[in-house]
Amino acid sequence: MRTLLGPVNIPLSVIKELHFQIRDAAGGGVINPEDWDSLPFPQNSNWPGGRGEPPRFENGEVILQGAQDVRSKKLYSTPVTVECEVLLEDRTSAHGGFQLRFVAEGQPKDLDLTRLTYLSWNYFHNATDRLSLNLHPSFPQELQRIADLPIRPGQPYRIKVEVRGERWRAQVNDQSYQVDNVSLPSERFYIQLYGWQPTDRWHVRSFRAY
Repeated sequence: MRTLLGPVNIPLSVIKELHFQIRDAAGGGVINPEDWDSLPFPQNSNWPGGRGEPPRFENGEVILQGAQDVRSKKLYSTPVTVECEVLLEDRTSAHGGFQLRFVAEGQPKDLDLTRLTYLSWNYFHNATDRLSLNLHPSFPQELQRIADLPIRPGQPYRIKVEVRGERWRAQVNDQSYQVDNVSLPSERFYIQLYGWQPTDRWHVRSFRAY
C-alpha cells in the first residue's frame, strides 16, 4: 500500500475489507446506475412495433435497446462538456440511431419529450449515415446536418460535445465540428442517453459531464 510517507506492507491477515475503484482505459467515468434513472418506453407513444428492453447496467456501461432511455439524476447548466464512448453491436434495422439528449428540467419520465436539444447519429441502409443537431419543438426538427459519418458495427466511437452558450462543438473520435446559434430547452437540463431501434443494442461507457 502506498502512503504519503512511501510504500507500506500490510499483512493480509489483518486486512478485513478492500475497496477497489475501477477506471477505464479511456480515462472516463464508469457509468454508475445510482447516478441515472431508467425510463420506460413512453406511455403516449403511437409506435406500433416492438419496444425493446429496459436499460441494463453492467461492467461499468449501460446497454440501450429500444427508446428506454437513462436520464441523469443531476441537473446541468452551461457551460458543460459531455463525453462518452458508444458502440453499436449490429445494424439490425433499416435505420437506427443514438442520441445524446439535453432535456429541459421538468420533463416527465414516462411520456414522449416535448422540450429538448439533442445530438443525433443515425444509420440508414438506403441512405448516408449522418450526424445532426436537433431541436424540439422546432420545424424542421433537424436544426443542422453536421456531417455524413458512417457507423460501423462493433467499433467504439468517442463522442464529445462542448456547450458554450449558443456555440456547440461536437467531436467524434478525431473529427470535430462547430455549430452556432443552438438554443437549449431550459437554463437547467438533464442529460439523457437514447438508443434506437428496439432490436439494436447500443453500449455506452466512459461517460463524463463537467
